[in-house]
Amino acid sequence: MSMTEMTGLALDATLIVLLAAVLYACIRVNSRLQEMRKGQNELAGLVDRLENATTQAKESIANLRKMGGEADENLQSSTRKARAMADELT
Repeated sequence: MSMTEMTGLALDATLIVLLAAVLYACIRVNSRLQEMRKGQNELAGLVDRLENATTQAKESIANLRKMGGEADENLQSSTRKARAMADELT
């Protein structure tokens, strides 16, 4: 073998090694991207559940306020009736 052939063969071997390293790096990057996409999908699901829970909490608070207002009105009405009865007795 001549020196030129050996140099060409060495360069080819070097390129093969470098291409293998690049291929390995690409495979690792691809697997990490897949993990990130999976995590992103899980996070999107979590955000949806949180949004639903927030909506339900807001509705519950509105219902509690309404019920509290109704209870306050009933209590005030009962108090007025009781005072009127007490005034009649005195």
